[in-house]
Amino acid sequence: METAPKKFFYGWFIAGVCMLLAMNSAGVANVLGVFFPPLVNEYGWNAKQVSGIASCVTFGTLVASLLFGSVFSKKNTRTVVLIFGIVMSAAFAGMYFPKNLIGLYVLAFIGGIGTVGVGFVSMPVLITKWFDSKRSTALSIGSIGSSLAGLALVPLFTYTLYPPLALGSGNSFLIWGAVIFATVLISFLVIRDKPENINLKAYGHNSGDPQPEIKGSAANRDIGFSSKDIFRMPEFYGVAVVVFILGLSLPGLLVQIVSHLLLVGYSKVVAASIVSLYCMCTIFGKLIMGITVDKIGIAKTSALTMAIWGLAIICLYFAGAHVIFIYLFGVLTGLGTPVASIAPPIWTSSMFGLKHYASNYSKIFFCFTIGLVVGPVMVGALKDMTGSFHFPILVVAVLVFASVPFLLMVLKSAGKKLAALTEVMADKK
Repeated sequence: METAPKKFFYGWFIAGVCMLLAMNSAGVANVLGVFFPPLVNEYGWNAKQVSGIASCVTFGTLVASLLFGSVFSKKNTRTVVLIFGIVMSAAFAGMYFPKNLIGLYVLAFIGGIGTVGVGFVSMPVLITKWFDSKRSTALSIGSIGSSLAGLALVPLFTYTLYPPLALGSGNSFLIWGAVIFATVLISFLVIRDKPENINLKAYGHNSGDPQPEIKGSAANRDIGFSSKDIFRMPEFYGVAVVVFILGLSLPGLLVQIVSHLLLVGYSKVVAASIVSLYCMCTIFGKLIMGITVDKIGIAKTSALTMAIWGLAIICLYFAGAHVIFIYLFGVLTGLGTPVASIAPPIWTSSMFGLKHYASNYSKIFFCFTIGLVVGPVMVGALKDMTGSFHFPILVVAVLVFASVPFLLMVLKSAGKKLAALTEVMADKK
């Protein structure tokens, strides 16, 4: 008797469109930098004033992650993506009109709000609904979108902003808004809020699916701590510190790579090549981390990747000693930094359960966003105090390494509490 061929699981299409969502949300920082020199040239603003646009985007993301977390629990994620996507595309396209900084700042803030619903929170929420098996792999596929922004959107807007085409910043903002709207519309057409909408179950529970790696308390979608509960748990504040450190370390150092390498004697060409190297390696690093989590678990993989990121920072510290250190930095950064995008969504479910996942993850992401804001300021201030980037690099390295055993302790403690909650709920039944 012949068996029917197994159908391609629809959730992988969800993971695919999540790449588009991540390209629009996490990719904003990469794309905005291309606009800064033309804005300076067109309007006579200085670099600090123009960089305030990026700060306003980050602030909008920060506010939205705090205020709108419950929206993802109460509303259909598909609808949320569309609404926030329209807001985001309108905000960036709207930057065509104002010729003053205040107008751009306001629109950037609104655009930052849109990023939360377009990708930062919606992507892990969707993946968590659709995958119990290979969830980390699916998250890694979705998170590649942030790297695609550097590979696709940055060249696109370099072409539109600079000679020979040189359409100007206003027209380029219109194009950017159109790109956001088009990708959000495609995503809306593909997304289904949960597998039950099309008579499926989460991956790992359909006929022919691989067995889910996520089992026990963390896999039960009817059990979990509420937002009020986690605020009373020391483990929440523990993981909040870890994600804050991750958020602090990434932009705090990555935005200063070129400046640091120039200070220690490398050329602009070499510095730019290192940026390209780690961007390329990050794509492979995300896939490797996703597969590794599915194989050996989130705790071991998190410890390993955070240690790799710490080693990358040490290589950056010794960049002036030998050229090999900067290339090691590029490779290790690509392998280590994916922990910031893939691990926190999984930490949230493994520590606090799935019942209130969207609301809880938005709180975790809020802490990460605070780190994004603080990192560049802290690194810049320490550099100004000492005259070089060596001391802030060392400080960040110490923070990253110190957070590894702390994270493992927090994950273990919260996992026990979630298991205890599961037993209590089982007894009530």
